[in-house]
Amino acid sequence: MLPGLSIKQRHVSQIQNEKIAPSSDATLSPFNPVSRQSRIIQGYSTIIRALNFMNTTPNGKISRLPAPIREQVNLRLSDGHSGKQIVAWLNSLPEVRSVMAELYDGRPIVEGNLSEWRNRSYQDWLLAQDILALAGRSPVKTGASPNH
Repeated sequence: MLPGLSIKQRHVSQIQNEKIAPSSDATLSPFNPVSRQSRIIQGYSTIIRALNFMNTTPNGKISRLPAPIREQVNLRLSDGHSGKQIVAWLNSLPEVRSVMAELYDGRPIVEGNLSEWRNRSYQDWLLAQDILALAGRSPVKTGASPNH
């Protein structure tokens, strides 16, 4: 037992200190202890961060938009579009104007709304992409946002 360490730190330390002799076909087997060890170490912090981020429901203006539009916001952020560009694009969409009229007395989305989204929900999305990659699934590709 390693005193003063959290359960996670002890687990990672134990994995790192294991003496594992790789077999000649180490890269061929997905059940190989060496590849298992590296996957555990690589994925541990990502999963912990994801659980911490995803335990509450966002409630901002952008979170009220339809899922395909939120996905496009994430892709545009990922592609490096400026806040002004994204806000202008959002406010030009009839679906967005309809939601803003229904829920926010027609007040448009402003850069502060996007900043809140970027600091929370976009970070959740990035973590979800990392988790998909760790699980062997293809995350959403950047550079794919239509209607630039």
